[in-house]
Amino acid sequence: GAAVLKQMIFQDFNFDKPLMLSYVCNACYIFHCPIYLLGRCCGWQPALGWESRTEEEILRNDHGQERDRKVVHISGLREAMVAGLAIAPIWFLAQWTYNSGVAYTSVTSSTVISSTSVVWTFVSAVLFTGEKARKSKALGVTFCLVGNVLTQVGDSKGGGSQATS
Repeated sequence: GAAVLKQMIFQDFNFDKPLMLSYVCNACYIFHCPIYLLGRCCGWQPALGWESRTEEEILRNDHGQERDRKVVHISGLREAMVAGLAIAPIWFLAQWTYNSGVAYTSVTSSTVISSTSVVWTFVSAVLFTGEKARKSKALGVTFCLVGNVLTQVGDSKGGGSQATS
């Protein structure tokens, strides 16, 4: 839906400013926190449990017997806000490049290209965070890619909308 709306803005309104569109779209996120906090103060929203705390996790064996204990740190709201601020410039850049792409291709094609993010996320997680490359995860990535290919085949047969320059 969002890609279709963006393409309409670029085509129907001749608005060829993907940077401005990215700014406006991302600026809308600033309304979420004050609305949540107002709802929380008025009792309309339940607390999300973002209190920074430490918990003890009990590890059990297959028979339900206690095997080990470990201490787990649960991040709080402050850590979430710091992480959000660190990610914000990367998110903005990603939105800007995506919006630029939507202006020059079909919605289906831009969606397929965007959908390959599952591959880059999986590869990055394995390389940079020590995530284990399990068969089930690789199979999930493969299913996503197969879906992308099927979508692209449908688009090439005339099923997708085409951008006009």
